[in-house]
This record gives sequence, C-alpha cells and structure tokens, in this order.
Amino acid sequence: MVLFNALGTAPTEQRITSLKAQLDNLLLHLEAKSNKLATMDEAFCYQFLVETILKRATQVLSHIPINRFGIKLVFKGL
Repeated sequence: MVLFNALGTAPTEQRITSLKAQLDNLLLHLEAKSNKLATMDEAFCYQFLVETILKRATQVLSHIPINRFGIKLVFKGL
C-alpha cells in the first residue's frame, strides 16, 4: 500500500524532514513492521496522562486572577 510518493530529493527544511519521517513510520506501522511510533496502547496512556495533568493544572490555575493582558496576578499579602 502506498500512501504517498517518495520525494526525488531529500528535503532540507526540518519540518518537512520530520513530517516525512513520521509518515514513513506510519506506513511501517500500518504494515505491521518495526517502527519508532508508540503503540496504540502507549499513545493512549500518554494522552490520558497529559489530559489529567492539564485538567488538574486548569483547576489550580482557575483560582488565580488574570488581568486583561493575560498576565497572572500574584498577591503576596498587604
């Protein structure tokens, strides 16, 4: 199965190189070959962990006042 055509020359921009490497690994993953991608179980665990951390951070930060410039105000007492 071919999802994309190989480039004639190696890309020089880092984002293009990174995307091509990710697509190459995705193709290997879909073909059940060895690759550098996380398994679906690993990816789910990482996603769950990050969402849990962000949820807790949001709960804590929601109690800190933010001014109209988006800057968190810290009060150290009067």
